[in-house]
Amino acid sequence: MLILLLLPLAFTSELRWINSKEIYQRYEYLWPPSVREALQLPHKSKLPSFLDRFRLANQCSNAKYQAQPINILRENYLIDESICLAGNIRLLIAVHSAPQNDDKRAIIRSTWASMNTVKGQKFAVVFFLGASNDTDINSTIRQESLRHRDIVQRNFLDTYTNLTRKHVTLLEWIAKGGCPSAEFLLKVDDDVFVDIFHVLDTLQQADTLFPGRSFYCTATSNVKVIRRPNNSYRDRWVIPDSEYPRDRYPTYCEGFAYLTRMQMVPDLYWCSVLTPHFRLDDVYVTGILAESLGYPRYKFKISSGSGIMKEKLIPDLLDKQFLLSDTKSTVSKKLFYAYWHSVLSMHIDWVT
Repeated sequence: MLILLLLPLAFTSELRWINSKEIYQRYEYLWPPSVREALQLPHKSKLPSFLDRFRLANQCSNAKYQAQPINILRENYLIDESICLAGNIRLLIAVHSAPQNDDKRAIIRSTWASMNTVKGQKFAVVFFLGASNDTDINSTIRQESLRHRDIVQRNFLDTYTNLTRKHVTLLEWIAKGGCPSAEFLLKVDDDVFVDIFHVLDTLQQADTLFPGRSFYCTATSNVKVIRRPNNSYRDRWVIPDSEYPRDRYPTYCEGFAYLTRMQMVPDLYWCSVLTPHFRLDDVYVTGILAESLGYPRYKFKISSGSGIMKEKLIPDLLDKQFLLSDTKSTVSKKLFYAYWHSVLSMHIDWVT
């Protein structure tokens, strides 16, 4: 009985420090210079102010770590293009891409990313990549970047288990000044077709569809954590208790796409610095971090949502959906172009 009474007291005393801004400030000053430099303290760009960092420490840090920065990506940027130089960007589209997927990036550039202005609204597209263990692929990416100036690549191996590093790189890049004028962020994978006309039209309803600091996405809820592999699930989705003890994930946005406001990103990045990484990046960023910060996830509406790209052109498929995901990677390049030409014909009066 004595032990049971002492445990809550010990836990409470461990948390007590966080209630004082002065003590928290002392903790920050004790961080090594290399940590402070990596986090750009005193803050620069869009990074949170001291009072915001104190608030985020209360929301995001585990008492075990006492608000110490436990997740600082040390890898250097191999490519870091200056995007959005034109300013007044309505929407930044961040595309998660694998190093070897130069063909998918080429298709995107020649279809829905071939424009930069729709009905007076500017948007920009940037591809986020890790590194390949194939030097020829890395060399090809450098040449690709010289031609298109739309790639951000960081020096970690681009694997499924490193998707969270890629996602946090996106958050960090924005928080430290990437595309500073953009108002909204659309994150997609490189197998997603975007009806850019429909997306920008949807932003006119943003305050209704996803008000305030929130996500607009699949908002998947009540998903059980997979503990044992079977014929239905891949081993990469099997999570042991030691990695995630809860039985179900918080509501999260399925990884292929979400829409949100850029003003949320610095807080998400800082929260990631204080929160242990979890290998399922969609669960981590839009589930775990969003839950800590109290950011709601609003489900795609029927009139403005997502769907699965079919293996043949269905002209009215995009009437009510602005995102189509090629979940099985079976859609041909020719069909991707067919969807784009269909979209152009639907919105020809929008083209400027």
